[in-house]
Amino acid sequence: MASLIRLSSKRKPGWAVQFTNSEGERRTIRLGTCGLDLASETKRKIEKLQALKAANEPPDAAIANWLAGLPDMVYDRLARVELVKARESVQLGAWLERYITRRTDLKPATIAKLHQTKDKLLGFLPAITNIRSILPDQAEDWVGYLQKHGLSVASVRHHVRNAKVFFSAAVRCELILRNPFEHLTSASVAAERDRYVTNDEIEKIIAACPNQGWRTLFALARYAGVRVPSESHQLTWDSVDWERGRLLVRSPKTERFDGKDQRLVPIIPSLMRMLQDAFDLAADGETRLVSMSDNNLRRNGRAIIQRAGLVPWGRVFQVLRQSAVSDFREKFPSHAVANWLGHSVAVEDRHYTIVSDHLYNHAAGLSERPNGSEQAAETGNAQRAAKSAAVETGNESQTVENTECSFDEHDTQDQEELILTYKGPVAQRLEQVTHNHLVGGSIPSRPIIDNML
Repeated sequence: MASLIRLSSKRKPGWAVQFTNSEGERRTIRLGTCGLDLASETKRKIEKLQALKAANEPPDAAIANWLAGLPDMVYDRLARVELVKARESVQLGAWLERYITRRTDLKPATIAKLHQTKDKLLGFLPAITNIRSILPDQAEDWVGYLQKHGLSVASVRHHVRNAKVFFSAAVRCELILRNPFEHLTSASVAAERDRYVTNDEIEKIIAACPNQGWRTLFALARYAGVRVPSESHQLTWDSVDWERGRLLVRSPKTERFDGKDQRLVPIIPSLMRMLQDAFDLAADGETRLVSMSDNNLRRNGRAIIQRAGLVPWGRVFQVLRQSAVSDFREKFPSHAVANWLGHSVAVEDRHYTIVSDHLYNHAAGLSERPNGSEQAAETGNAQRAAKSAAVETGNESQTVENTECSFDEHDTQDQEELILTYKGPVAQRLEQVTHNHLVGGSIPSRPIIDNML
């Protein structure tokens, strides 16, 4: 326990706190001239510091805030009796550079973003500023400075998150006792989800592409939700499981998390046809699905969208990824979609889901299907039927993906029927399963195919 002593000396009037340290030595901390209430409160704080030091515990929030507000003279007196560590004078510019240099575990793109935040901080505060002197109200003024310079809400919050990282590290190193940026809002801004790219639109875009490389890139982003370019440009033909209809995607963005360095994405029929075309047209020895440069993808992508007769949107490939997520979520559980697309369900809910027009139309009874065109749905059923037939023969490798198959549609008064023309063993087995409809000249309608699934 500490004792509060009144100093009666005319030269040094005021109060002092005496206590015995863990070695049994008596220590005295002079408080200077102050009232009894303030002196008593300081004594209680010192007793708390003694208890924390004995338990080898860090200061709690209340003590940390109290210590942070102490002038250097009083704080140094606490440091001399070893209740706290001496304050280290570190300049802002030196600390930011020191932190970034030590983060050798980060990717170059992340390092570049930290440097951008460093420049924003040093544009507002002098590099020689002692980091201990930076107060919460100055952090708020810095946010205003960023907004004044035209940064969006998302950009401001991004820089605030980085600033929190800088100063949280300073707290861990015991250079400061509290993070002056910790109270600022830094949650990422939910993505704008008012743009959904329909199947018809993506087909127009693909048709407007100048070469197969661009067609494959747009298909991967829209049909598989692949991140462009970090994931798309790492895909190789070894990543495609033709038999099981799965795509192995390696993700630099999530590889720092255990078990999240890669994922399997189902290959829907539209994407499978695109990959087959790309494989047939690939040059000898080419191992990559997308071999084009990753420079100017956004600018060139917008030009292709405009060439397709559509109004280009911002965040070209992110919007395609959002549209893919929304399509998957209409048919499959959220945890499966999150696993396929490489994010958490919470992130999916916040950033990726879209309430598209066709959902409104379906709810209002204006469309037969909640998603996609009738042709896409019939095509999917037909391919699944062919694959099921191949599996029944015990030959999984002979699936619709490596069988010649052409599709033609005819409208009747009753329903839309699908004409299928197959060649090879799959057709032979399909004839048996559909009770010789193909042989007899009749057309296997949608109900018959659905019953096969």
